[in-house]
Amino acid sequence: MDHLPIRFVEDVLRNLSTVWFLSNYKDLSGSFGGCACRMEKRGYREKIKITKGVLERYAKTYNLAPVKDFEHLCPKFSLSRTLIFRSSSGVIPEVNDNVASKLESFLSPTQPSWTHIRLVSNSLDEKWLQTLSCFKNLQCITLFVDINEAVLQLLENVLGQEQLVKLNVDNHNPDHVPLFCKFLRQKQFKCLDFWAFNQEVKDQIMTLASKNGEDYKGRFVAWRCFVAFPQSPFQNLGRVDAKRIRHKHDNFTVDYWEDATLQLSNEEFMNNVEQTIVRFN
Repeated sequence: MDHLPIRFVEDVLRNLSTVWFLSNYKDLSGSFGGCACRMEKRGYREKIKITKGVLERYAKTYNLAPVKDFEHLCPKFSLSRTLIFRSSSGVIPEVNDNVASKLESFLSPTQPSWTHIRLVSNSLDEKWLQTLSCFKNLQCITLFVDINEAVLQLLENVLGQEQLVKLNVDNHNPDHVPLFCKFLRQKQFKCLDFWAFNQEVKDQIMTLASKNGEDYKGRFVAWRCFVAFPQSPFQNLGRVDAKRIRHKHDNFTVDYWEDATLQLSNEEFMNNVEQTIVRFN
């Protein structure tokens, strides 16, 4: 493993940092452990917020400390670049040349980090749809809004690019399942993360995945809560580490995650589950 190029190891850890804590990999031997330590110490996430057409740039270290001096940031330790889009009272910000130029520079595909769009408003006109749809290396979208026609159009545009790896969704309903499953079937896509639970959405996704197993193999669906599955035909594998209890089915595994220590009993663990993660086998 030590013979792998450092750039490759850094790219792997950068991608993992969007889903798991880098501390999980610090104790690995060789280059993986060493790179994880360096990225946890020097890694940072950069954000640009658009409010009423005004751009505000800021960054935080991996451990969430504010960055005060941008000049001392090393691009190789950039973990993600996030564009936060919001409008005020439904007023759509103008995309002028200054805004477009700064966005293009901020989201440059020459940067190694993930590109992430976070929608806090669904007031998008045709120009914003075009602007948000043309980012190179766009790998993650987070929706803190109702999925209206404009947001659906953005997702359809991004779907056609076949580059999205992760989709985080708050407000949703069963009508959106066909589109969600189109993403899940794309080869590069990895994780559909729901911030709210809808039983019908969960049932539809699990049914479709069971009928088309190969199309969903290796993909994850997560919920930020405890999600129940039938006790049978599951095999309870118990505690796989301090923070996960695993159940195995023929076609998928379920990890229940809790920010716990091994001192916490399994019963207490299951009473405080923070996240349910399904991985299709």
